[in-house]
Amino acid sequence: MLRLEIELLGIDHMNDVQHRDEDESSAPELLGQKSWTRGTQRIASVLWPSFVAAAVGMLVCFSFIDPEMLGVALMPEREISVLTGYGLCFFFLWSIALLSSATTMYLRKTRNQEQNNSNND
Repeated sequence: MLRLEIELLGIDHMNDVQHRDEDESSAPELLGQKSWTRGTQRIASVLWPSFVAAAVGMLVCFSFIDPEMLGVALMPEREISVLTGYGLCFFFLWSIALLSSATTMYLRKTRNQEQNNSNND
């Protein structure tokens, strides 16, 4: 009897999850918000992870390296402030992570196109 109740509760729970998923897909429209276009989603899926990766890279990098010393080592003829060193390093790391994310997105897109072409043949 208890097992039957658990199974029935499990089934009801799964139905609730399915209905909740359907409701959430229309939630932005109900709130008056527009959903993101595919292009906006692609841009965000490249920019955001690369930003986070650059932030983590900054934490790791400057745990071991003083930005002022880095400026002296790379450009001894120019005096670079600590904030400038942080900024330059962040944008350098962000550009590397951005290139990596964009390459991944490009490869994923071309792979999907190849699969679609092979399915159509």
